[in-house]
Amino acid sequence: MALKALEPGIYQLPDGRFRVIARIGDRKSGPAPKEKRFPKGTSLRELRRWRDDQRADMRRLDLRPVKGTLAGDSERYLKIMNARLAHPEDREGETRAWFQRFGDRRRESIKQEDVRQQVLDWEAEGLAPSTIKHRLSALSQLYETLDGDKAHNPTRGLKRPKEPKPKPDGRSPGHIKAILAAMEARTKKWNRGWKTLARMKVIALTGMRHSQVKRLQPDDIALDHDVPHVVVVDAGKDGAPHAKPLTPEGVDALKLFIERKAFGEFSNSSLYKSWKLACEDAGVAFFNPYKLRHSYATALRAEGMDLADVQQLLGHKSAKTTERYAAVAPHKLEQASEMLKKAWERGGSAWQASENQEKKTG
Repeated sequence: MALKALEPGIYQLPDGRFRVIARIGDRKSGPAPKEKRFPKGTSLRELRRWRDDQRADMRRLDLRPVKGTLAGDSERYLKIMNARLAHPEDREGETRAWFQRFGDRRRESIKQEDVRQQVLDWEAEGLAPSTIKHRLSALSQLYETLDGDKAHNPTRGLKRPKEPKPKPDGRSPGHIKAILAAMEARTKKWNRGWKTLARMKVIALTGMRHSQVKRLQPDDIALDHDVPHVVVVDAGKDGAPHAKPLTPEGVDALKLFIERKAFGEFSNSSLYKSWKLACEDAGVAFFNPYKLRHSYATALRAEGMDLADVQQLLGHKSAKTTERYAAVAPHKLEQASEMLKKAWERGGSAWQASENQEKKTG
């Protein structure tokens, strides 16, 4: 049947009647189109109104992911992960990272080459290899969970980005203390930012991840018994719950944390902004606050603590580490506290050589 196209989606049939089709999005991945026949003599204005109204309704419905697409099916996958994982927030972010490029694509239409191109784009943007690997793992697990191990999986056989060998990247206690002092002075001057100050002190003095600080609960902090005072940290990433010893400064930091009710979620970008201003005030070159975790480990190693014990106190856990390292003996918590105290009292001689070298090569 020959049709005469009057406008996109509006056609006139040979007998004079009209056929109107309302469609949005891609033909393959978008929702099913709607169609209606109109009698001969219907005005073009009425035809347009029906088409545009249907498109508007479809767009409202399209805010909900279409079943069969990556975005639509991921909701079922993430629901399963919520039940399996203790902290599924990271998995959700790693999964949704694929939506911008593939969210409205039918899952079976996503090929290995498509995924490889996305990986190349992320590498060109400077995304960390570890982040890309986590995203690939999330996508791979989505297919395996929903379809089975032997079904189509566009990540299968794809070469993962190679991660550079990690290097210690701690900063000296002297520099860290100067930055924290500058942040405290700024906080007292303007009488705001107390929660941020408390959080930064806890991060610096315990080596905790930002996400672990966000999940701290009052019952995790034990300051009312004999030394060593400890804070119990929950599992982070693939780690295990563990107790961190506290120096006197660490105890003060957690008291401030409790006093200022700094529990719960906070903005990482806001934290970084305050840290950057404090670095400027202290005359110290800005560095990512996550380096404070490296600094915590470096302080313990500089004082002679075994690598196995440092890894345990950082909460690291994997197949390799569990086979190679033993648990920390209870008396070593007190020993670690004393080591951290000595490192901070000296102010940073253990870091001086590496920092001088960094300035020469920087």
